[in-house]
Amino acid sequence: MSMFDKLFGEKVEITFTDENGIERSKKILKSDLEQWERDGRLSIMKKNRVNIVGPNGVRIEEWTVGIEIEKESVNKYLDKSSGEL
Repeated sequence: MSMFDKLFGEKVEITFTDENGIERSKKILKSDLEQWERDGRLSIMKKNRVNIVGPNGVRIEEWTVGIEIEKESVNKYLDKSSGEL
């Protein structure tokens, strides 16, 4: 932890989707993130990298658990060493 973090608070980078559906990243105070989670003003959605092999080759996508893929499928097919499906 840097001297700045000790004085003003540790920052973390979050990725979020704005009102236009565009994915953005921003650094915020870790204490703010924790407070928003406690207040229920924030929902955290886990994404997993998915390797898809098909007739046109291999492509990689990111799927959101609970939207594009069910948690049970993630538990079943997740590669523990790479964290990918």
